[in-house]
Amino acid sequence: MDKFQAEIRSSFRTEMFAFGLYTVLGNQYKSFKPNFGEHLKEAGKQEHMHGRIFRQFYKKQYNIDLKEEKLCIAFGKLMGYALTPMPLSKKLKMISDNEANVVVKIEKQITDGVDNKDYLKVLKRILPDEIAHSKIYDDAFGDK
Repeated sequence: MDKFQAEIRSSFRTEMFAFGLYTVLGNQYKSFKPNFGEHLKEAGKQEHMHGRIFRQFYKKQYNIDLKEEKLCIAFGKLMGYALTPMPLSKKLKMISDNEANVVVKIEKQITDGVDNKDYLKVLKRILPDEIAHSKIYDDAFGDK
């Protein structure tokens, strides 16, 4: 498996994991702030959609179906439950930082250029959502 192929597969898995995680956190913190649980669940739905985009791209590029969706979602949910004792502020800070790292990576790939035009479309499509996800901590604890 080449580096690009592994990157797409990893992105698919990460997005599906994030869907599971956000889903659990959305249920756990639905009463934290008005509509906050729904905000997290919406982020999860976006991550799920990103995962489906990566899966479609992978299938088109390599003619291979990625079949780990349910497993990756289950691991994300498990992590959401495992993090229950951790304060919400720390969880959201960790998530926002991870999402910010993803934003930096995507922006660099777009700026540096990628050889595959379809992949560039994928990156440009998911970037606004990832930017919004990087602000989840601020949405919860910012002075807004």
